[in-house]
Amino acid sequence: MTGLLVNTGIDAEAAELNIKNYAISGINDIKDINTFQSYMSTLPDYYLNTYLNNDGIIRFVNGRVGTAADAPETFGVYWVDNHNIDIRTDISVQEEYGEQREPIIARTFKHELGHYYYHMYKDKLSTKAKEQIKKNFDYYKNYDRECYDENETFAVLFSNYYTENSDLAGDETLPYREIESLIRKE
Repeated sequence: MTGLLVNTGIDAEAAELNIKNYAISGINDIKDINTFQSYMSTLPDYYLNTYLNNDGIIRFVNGRVGTAADAPETFGVYWVDNHNIDIRTDISVQEEYGEQREPIIARTFKHELGHYYYHMYKDKLSTKAKEQIKKNFDYYKNYDRECYDENETFAVLFSNYYTENSDLAGDETLPYREIESLIRKE
């Protein structure tokens, strides 16, 4: 079963983001949708609205996403060629990660959206912000196996930055603050 997250007719510029205004299949239970929405509430509305207004499509997929050999363990994929995002919803993470699936899905959602903003806005960032992306990578590659290149590190930290308990501070946040500023000017 595949579901899409697409705007269902609200004016994304005028409306406050509410995940319930979007069609989500793959997450069907209202309790699951509410849990997912609460974890998504830390992401400013304009990120998702900008993505969807630029014809981005987010697919919620029950089953394998991606094409890599590690796809069975992959929770999400950002497709550079068409900017679409696939998020796996049939994950069973309780035993392995000690978490409900909705927080994992929301974190994955933010992570993959981070890839989009890396690809679309990196060249528009100041030299200082670009240097900070490299510094973030040089530091976090030693502590997080997901931080194996600048792009992945950017996405990991993007997801981290937009959580309630973000531990990013100071200059580490510069790229994300600059992207916020660029989006608001558009």
